[in-house]
Amino acid sequence: MTNFCDGPCHASTDSPIFDYSKDLPYQPGFDGIESRTISLNSTHYGNVSEANVHVFHSLLQTHSTYLFLKSKNIRPFIVSRGSTLGSSKYGIHWSGDNFASFEYLKGSIADSFNNQLFGFQMNGANICGYKGNTT
Repeated sequence: MTNFCDGPCHASTDSPIFDYSKDLPYQPGFDGIESRTISLNSTHYGNVSEANVHVFHSLLQTHSTYLFLKSKNIRPFIVSRGSTLGSSKYGIHWSGDNFASFEYLKGSIADSFNNQLFGFQMNGANICGYKGNTT
């Protein structure tokens, strides 16, 4: 887990030293990093910051689904769009929706190879695309 801090992130429980919404080394995407999720400065039970556990949400969902299906004697085949380290033990990674174009098809092949390098041996994309002219 990462916290982008050199030492403890919080001097006290009510005043964070490191403000995740402003002090990240980069802002991925076009929207702010907190535009569609809870604040990265929020604290979970056990005084664990959201920034340290956000990426594990998909792993916990996949693991819970895996355990439920196994308890019902159903062979699990779980496809998840969100993945992190350890997720491939319980399900496969789906790279998400893409456009119906050769450029996106080419990118999905590179994406699949990259996922395999990082341990996601079973992964995939929508081959024909989902958006645009799929015929």
